Formats: sequence, structure tokens, C-alpha cells
Amino acid sequence: MLLGAAVSNKKIDIWVLLLIAAMTAMVYVAIVSISPMNGEDYALTRPFVHEGFWSRARWILARSHEQTVNWNARFGEQLAIFWLSVPKIYYILAAVISFVLLNYFVATIVSGTEKAIYKTCISMGAIFAIWPGMEVFFWTTANAGYLQPVVLSLFCIYLYRSDESIKRLVNSWKLMIVASVVSFVAGLSFENTPIAIILYMSFSLFFVKDRIPPIGFVPILTLAAGWVILLSAPSTSHRREFYNNVYGGGYSVDHLAGRVADVVHVFFNTSGVLFASALIALVYINYYASERKRIFLSVAAAALVVSTIVAAPYTEPRSFSLAWALMFSIIIAAVSIATSQGRWVERLVLLACVILFVFPLKTAAIYFDFAEKMNQRDFLIKSKINTQDCVDGVKVKRIWTSYHYRYLNNRDEWYYRNPEFIRTYYGCKVVMD
Repeated sequence: MLLGAAVSNKKIDIWVLLLIAAMTAMVYVAIVSISPMNGEDYALTRPFVHEGFWSRARWILARSHEQTVNWNARFGEQLAIFWLSVPKIYYILAAVISFVLLNYFVATIVSGTEKAIYKTCISMGAIFAIWPGMEVFFWTTANAGYLQPVVLSLFCIYLYRSDESIKRLVNSWKLMIVASVVSFVAGLSFENTPIAIILYMSFSLFFVKDRIPPIGFVPILTLAAGWVILLSAPSTSHRREFYNNVYGGGYSVDHLAGRVADVVHVFFNTSGVLFASALIALVYINYYASERKRIFLSVAAAALVVSTIVAAPYTEPRSFSLAWALMFSIIIAAVSIATSQGRWVERLVLLACVILFVFPLKTAAIYFDFAEKMNQRDFLIKSKINTQDCVDGVKVKRIWTSYHYRYLNNRDEWYYRNPEFIRTYYGCKVVMD
């Protein structure tokens, strides 16, 4: 009788955890749905009203070609142009799928696929509380340019997470084709992260006890090919030269020392809590884990992602996104091990997820407030189109917010400093106070 009651209580706990995960997903959908255009979004699209599929497609291809040739050849940049130029429902669907996949990969890359749904729900219940920069969730340009490519990168790592997964990959030509295509696109997505992914995939192959056929290296080669194409693109060189002129460049000791200091400062300023939690989790995992090689390989990959940003002319926190995901995966792995120690730990984790639901709610309140301010300004400008005010200049005010970067990256500074893009977007002169 007592055993039956215990089993029943455990099922209730799982259903509550599933409910928390579902509610978190619904809040995520709500925020994505109302998140307004922000900053660089205005440079990557134009208003569409009654245009059909082919009309949009032609404009998207032309704009993507222009962006690839003249400024940014990253795959995520082209994704941003696409999602900003199609009906928003499609972007919402892609964003939600990416969010769920992010949590699934976080839950399984380090700790394996056993109890994958349970661990994914824990990840979804905790991610709002610990993720350092939600701009990659709710700012369209950052979601397309960072979150979605990071999910592709995590898929590459996921396929090489264990001996069994690697054997499954090399024994399936269909999976190999998918892996090769995704790896190529992942290589096209970032200048710095492919180094870490190649390291992970290569060493993971080396760790396999049995002999693996050479085909296991194909996704690594396609990833490297995509990376080389991105680095050799003329727009990449142009962008690097532009930012070197703005921020200074070169390889002098003073410059590199300054870049190291800046990366360290930005990393710990934005990611300190996540890093400390991951470090504690790593010590805990190291005590209990029977197989440690790929755990420390994940650590090495995360460290490499962070360190290679030194080569960039400036430091954007969202550039740490892959490292954030790998550190978070270590935390979820530690929580998974802990829950196997007793029912009281499971109950504690469940209680924590219930309490942490306050963070999605807080985030939603912030974005609803931000959206209201941005939409009022957008409505004002659109109401002046085809009037004399539009010719003389529609006067609007800057949108100031005091929210922490972790929740919202207000890009109104970009809006203010790039009036030509705003004028092109609206077809109207906009003057900002």
C-alpha cells in the first residue's frame, strides 16, 4: 500500500513538472509574440502588408544577397532577414521549436538521453532563472543570429556525445547526410565557435573504444568547410576592418591584454552566476561520474568559445551563448545525478522549479512594458506617413528602460544613431529627441 502511494506521488510530481515546463513554454510563446522590433531589426527588413509568397521571397533573396556581399555572411544574419520578412507566426513557431530543442540538448549532451523528458522539463523550469542574456530568446535578430545557430551547433555536439551516438551516426547514411548539412550550416554561423565544436567532435571520435570508419569525420570536415567559407567571405574581411577602425585592432601585447581584460569582465559580469553554478556542478559530477572524458571535453569547448572571443574587436555577451548552453548542461547533469539519490531531492527540485516560475512571469512583465512603449511610437510614425510631417520629420522620443541586460537588451541607441535605416524602413523621415 505504501509502495503504491509512493508511485502515485511520484507520478503527481512528474505531472507537476510537466505542467511547469508547459506553462514556461506558453509564457515564452507569449513574450515572442508581443516582442517588438528592436534596433538592427529595422535594417534587415521592410514593412509587408498584402505581398504574396513570391513577392516576399524575391525581396528576401535580394536583401540577403546584399547583406552577404556587403556586410555579414553568417547564416544567422540571413535567417534574421527571412524571419523578419515572413508572417510572424512562422517565426514564432521556429523560435519555440528552437527553445525546446535548446533545453533538450542541454538536458542530454552531458548526462545522456535516459529520462530525457524529465531532465528537459527541469531545464525549462530553471532556464529563465539562470540564463545570462534573454536577448537571444526575444530579440528577433539575436534569436535568428545566435539561438537558432547555437541549437544547430549543439546538434553537432549531441551526435558525438557518446560512443553509442557516434556508432549510430556512422551506421545511418540518412543521419550522416543530415549531420553533414547541419554541420556545414553551423560552420557558416560563427567565426569563433566552430573551433570548439571541431575540437569536441574530433576528440570524441578519438575516445571511441572501437574502430570508427573514416565516414565519422565527414561532419567535421563539412563544418570546417562552412567555417572557412565564412572566414574567407569578403564581407567578413570588410566587417573586421570596419570594427578595427572603430575599436582599434592588431596583435600588440597591449591590445591583446586589453581584449582579454574586456572578455573576462563582460563574461563574469553577465555569466558569473551561471559559471559559479556550473563549477560547483562539475565538482559534484566528477565525484559521481563513471565516464569523465566527454564531460571535461564539454568544459574545454565552453572555455574555447569564451577565449576565442579575444580575437574579436569587441565583446558582445551573446557571443558566449554556446558556452552558456554547455555550462547549463553540466548543471542539469548534476541535478539529474542528485535526483537519483533520493525522493527528497526530487521533491526539492520540483519545489525549486515551482518557485523559479516567477522568473518567466517577471520577464513577461518587462517585455509587455517594453512592447507597449515601442508600439506606441511605431503607431505614431505610421499614422504620419503620406503627410507633411513625414516629409519634415516625425518627432519621436527615445525609449529609455532601466531593465537589466539579462532580461532585455534595449537597442534604441542603435535606432537613434542610424536614422537612415529608420527612414528607409518607414519611408518617412524620423527625428528623435
